[in-house]
Order: sequence, then structure tokens, then C-alpha cells
Amino acid sequence: MDWLSPGGTLAVQMPDNLDADSHVLMETVARSPRWQRAFGGFAVPRAPLPAPSAYIETLGRTAARVDVWHTTYYHQLENAAAIVDWVEGTGLRPYLAHLPDSNRDAYRADYLEAIRQAFPTIADGRVLLPFKRLFVVAIKAG
Repeated sequence: MDWLSPGGTLAVQMPDNLDADSHVLMETVARSPRWQRAFGGFAVPRAPLPAPSAYIETLGRTAARVDVWHTTYYHQLENAAAIVDWVEGTGLRPYLAHLPDSNRDAYRADYLEAIRQAFPTIADGRVLLPFKRLFVVAIKAG
């Protein structure tokens, strides 16, 4: 906010889906009996976002207006494997990186099976991936 001119707008959006099945299942599979030894005390450092009130209180000190809201997008994906592909570039990376190359495909397959169970197909055969995002818009006071 300090870098904005009076009346300038700060607009931010970020994922807020650490509690989504797609992410929770990564940890669930890692802690399953089959993978417990491989992951041991491994933990992915994932801090949840601050509460919406924190953005309002912090930005409100110098803003004329602050709006904060959540939107959940429902991405229509071809199948459960497409969900795994989606998260493999972000949330799943630390889990796969922790494993030796020889175990990655098996962990990914177990995760895929958990995803299949959690994300049933819709009438046209696709799956819906809910993806929650947090939006913050603040206008600097003049």
C-alpha cells in the first residue's frame, strides 16, 4: 500500500485450498501404512492464509476501502488423472521430490486412487475440481 498513489488499487488473488481433498489426500496417502516408513517425519511446511479479517485490519490502516472474498472455481477436468496432473506442478511436488525415483510412480498411483474415490465422475464422465481462491482489493486513501 505504501507504494501506491492516493486512490491507487492493490488487487491480489491467491489459492486458499490447503483444506481441499486434493491437498489433504497427499498427506493422507503419505501417512498410510504403505508409505509411512518412506515419509517418516517428513512434513510439508504449509501455512494457511491469514483470516480475511487480518487483511481488512492490516490494509484498512491506509486504505479507504478493503474488499475480501473467496471464490471457488469448479474446474471441469477429463478424469481423476487430470486432477493429479493439475496438482503435480504445485502441491504434490514436495511429496514426489521426497521419494527416490523408484517409488514416485507407486506413490502417484496410490494418490490417484485416493483422488478417484474422492472425486466422482459427473454425468458426462468428467470430474469437478473445486479450487478456492482468496481475493483482496484495497483502494489507498487519498
